[in-house]
Amino acid sequence: DLKKSGGVGELPQLVESMETLCEAYINLAWADTKKYNNSKQKDIQLTAIAKKGEDPLHLCLGRGRWGGTGRGGGGAKVLPAILTKPPKVQKDTDYSMLTGSDLLVGFETTCQITTTGLSRPKIVMALGETGKKYKQLVKGDDDVRQDAVVQLVFTLVNRLLGNKKDLNITTYSVVPLSPQTGVLEWCLNTEPFGEFLLDQGSRIGAHSRYFPGSWGSSLCRNHVRHAPPGKKVEAFQEVMKRFPPAFRFFFQEKFGFSLPAWFGARQNYTRSCAVTSIVGHILGIGDRHCHNILINNKTGNVVHIDFGIVFEQGKILPTPETIPFRLTSDIVDGLGVTGVEGVFHKSCCDVLTILRQNGPTLLTVLDVIANDPMYKFLISPIDKEKIQGEGRDREEREEGGGMIQDSEEERDWLGDFENNSEDDEDRNAAATRVLAKIASKLRGFEDNTPEQLSIDGQVLLLINEARSIENLSRLYIGWQSWV
Repeated sequence: DLKKSGGVGELPQLVESMETLCEAYINLAWADTKKYNNSKQKDIQLTAIAKKGEDPLHLCLGRGRWGGTGRGGGGAKVLPAILTKPPKVQKDTDYSMLTGSDLLVGFETTCQITTTGLSRPKIVMALGETGKKYKQLVKGDDDVRQDAVVQLVFTLVNRLLGNKKDLNITTYSVVPLSPQTGVLEWCLNTEPFGEFLLDQGSRIGAHSRYFPGSWGSSLCRNHVRHAPPGKKVEAFQEVMKRFPPAFRFFFQEKFGFSLPAWFGARQNYTRSCAVTSIVGHILGIGDRHCHNILINNKTGNVVHIDFGIVFEQGKILPTPETIPFRLTSDIVDGLGVTGVEGVFHKSCCDVLTILRQNGPTLLTVLDVIANDPMYKFLISPIDKEKIQGEGRDREEREEGGGMIQDSEEERDWLGDFENNSEDDEDRNAAATRVLAKIASKLRGFEDNTPEQLSIDGQVLLLINEARSIENLSRLYIGWQSWV
């Protein structure tokens, strides 16, 4: 124990400061903010939500810009780095310069809560010694360890795609603090895909602005929800006629000042869609609803967040996911006149080619992750309820609309998932099945395709499945597959 032994130099004091900081983050993550959920008050004083006897986040290591007295007296003598901006790994183990990071000197005195999310995370602003501000998302009652693992896999994929500089996945820092709390780097200059397109409160979305006579999303939702089980496809087709795609206007609004800027942003969007689609399919990432996909207002790149569903777990939700990735009409609308052909198709083929070539490397890393006893990728019945219940349309499942039955083959390989046992033997069996499924995809085998597919053939199959009206009509209503 460094603190008891005296350690070397300032290391014990640094460890103590980091422990105090993490404790303050955890306290904030669990702070009760329910009374602010429907309030118009945006900025909430950190002191107002801190429990009695606990220092709020901005005072946990001292007063002001952390130089005076705090809990325990004297304040922090050695301050840690920004938690979501860790320093780069140094071969000589010298981190005195904090290369790639910044020293944490304080926090703004207020926080905000998000307008969406099951646990309504808090948004705080960390202050760096260089004068920069770092926006952070503090989550409670949410296991972010899986998000951190996915970001590591994305980083590996980016290295594998290194020769294709225009193909990469936008990553962000995720720092788990406990099994149910964590701090995430805020993705700057981004907004949710659905926020731009759909109405929310007094804000008018792009669909209503550019197609004022079309159906609203709530009307589309009700039309699909109340359709009889045997008429879901017809109902969805009617919705698509009444709800024209409008995402192409994003590029006109954000990048219309310059033709090169408009073209470059749309190319970035198309390529990033291709990378995240193929990688997401290989990893079995699900729950890609309108607010789990962000769009960068400066570059046009898409950013995926919230990875609670991976390794095909979406197939065992109450309303199983029937598509490999999100490729709805609005997603395609942003690709331009060539749609899923041209740049998107070629980029998908390029990504899949590289992943196939580096399959052993990817599988080796995933093998370690899937068999890590500290990492839980199996979703529990409570998790299922949160994902397709609380905060979304519970009514859809109560009516049984959109429900489909898994095939016998699917039930067979998902059997270990349904068991959801913590027994080591069962867990290892589930991990083995997960890795076998990923390896099968990397070799060119998909569900219901007994023969190995070529790169082009596999991409075409996935695109067709993702755009299938029948598949889209059977998705959970909260997924908003018409957007």
